[in-house]
Amino acid sequence: MTDIAELVRRNADFLAETYPTGPSLTINPTGNMMVIGCVDPRVDPAHVLGIGHGEAAVIRNVGGRITPATLRTLKMLRKVGEANPDGKAAGPWNLVILHHTNCGMTDLAPFEDPAGSPPARLPRLRTRVRRGHRNRRGRHPAHRLNRTRTGQATRTGAPGRHRHDRTVMCDTTHASVHDAALSAPRPVLGSAVDPITLQPVDEVRVTVLMDNTFDALLVGDGHTTRTGFGQAATPAGQFESGQTAVGLLAEHGFSALVTVRRGDQETTLMFDAGVSPSGIIANADRLGIRLDGLRGVVLSHGHFDHAGGLGGLAGRLGGSRMPMIVHPYACTRRRIQDARSTFDLPTLSKNALNGEGFEVIERTQPSLLVDGSVLITGEVDRTTDFEHGMPAPHQAWHGAGWQHDPHVIDDQALVVHLKDRGLVVLTGCGHAGVINIVRHAQRLTGVTALHALLGGFHLSGPAFEPVIAPTVAALSDIAPHLIAPGHCTGWRAQHALAEALPEAWVAGSSGTTYRLTRT
Repeated sequence: MTDIAELVRRNADFLAETYPTGPSLTINPTGNMMVIGCVDPRVDPAHVLGIGHGEAAVIRNVGGRITPATLRTLKMLRKVGEANPDGKAAGPWNLVILHHTNCGMTDLAPFEDPAGSPPARLPRLRTRVRRGHRNRRGRHPAHRLNRTRTGQATRTGAPGRHRHDRTVMCDTTHASVHDAALSAPRPVLGSAVDPITLQPVDEVRVTVLMDNTFDALLVGDGHTTRTGFGQAATPAGQFESGQTAVGLLAEHGFSALVTVRRGDQETTLMFDAGVSPSGIIANADRLGIRLDGLRGVVLSHGHFDHAGGLGGLAGRLGGSRMPMIVHPYACTRRRIQDARSTFDLPTLSKNALNGEGFEVIERTQPSLLVDGSVLITGEVDRTTDFEHGMPAPHQAWHGAGWQHDPHVIDDQALVVHLKDRGLVVLTGCGHAGVINIVRHAQRLTGVTALHALLGGFHLSGPAFEPVIAPTVAALSDIAPHLIAPGHCTGWRAQHALAEALPEAWVAGSSGTTYRLTRT
């Protein structure tokens, strides 16, 4: 233990050697720099970065995280600096986020969360939730640093992130835009220091139970199976037989079954549930698909056109405790308001979902399911300069009023690593931006190859038309083997993607099954 008297002696030496004629520094950092770092005693920012006296203001907390408390401190420091007689430092500022490997936060994984929320457990899925780096005992921490101009804080290190406000939960207090902004992803540059180990699989099958379109004339190929007419019959007195053949339903919504195979073991999850209570059940019946073999449900986000069929699914499952992964902000009240009308989006209820038989598990961080072979991204880092999110009419309730909600912070994607081929990424709407999502998945897993990208890209409508060209350009650079846009992608983006990636692009349709194998 360091003796207090020794500290007093050191302080006297410091004053005598450093300030022999009295302090001459100002309260504003001479280097126009703010550093946010970890409290770990091995990574003192002054030593790691060689910061001189008065060069930077330093904030340290567990993990070097940007939390609501950190933001409040930054705001207070700005006011203090503005009020100080020496004036405000001129020129741009650098905000430095200093993270490191072998972080002690990893040791928290086996314990209950200090904020009061226990780690998620999905025994039926053998889920493992990642919290920060794997702890490498005996190694010195590696320091990684990026810096940007003020307002563009750059974070390096582990992909996991804490939820900062544990009080904003479904059916307790609705998440506000302000709360969502405080926990919003920060940009991340480069690869994760310690990528998540996503176990490769031998086969992935994605069956689209519901999409915006159904085309019975589409023709399949080696990895695509289409559904035509004749899947079911319905009474129709105008025909000689008294009935007619029908295909599948299509509606403004999305739902898919994802089956992964490793060796001779298969596991199926449902990703989203469409917009109507009966749509996915009707299509599953017409396709001859039994749903009692599902091992879990993943909700991409809280919008009603991805969750409307959960009631019908619960009825089909008969009240069994089906695990469902969802972001806690999925229950946020939202609306679409413009000069002509207001549409209140149906809001999810955690209590109702639990009452219908789902075991609702709220996660903001990446989660591994199915023996580590399926990754749910959790919150997605927003890193592109062209994917700006939802336009102004999309609003969320923040407790005292409505505010623009561009981020849809609950948006998450499902990721599988197909052995020898690359990542398979499935999006619901892609509100985080499909390029952000792909890059986030690549960064989390350390796998750079993208084999397939499927789901909604949310490029429909005038507000998103400027996003189409840079999205197409970025996807052309990534060069996936298969790209199957659906749902909210929009016809303009579909045409642009089909033209730019003719060998990879495939038209979406309800009832389509994509079978992806390592050969």
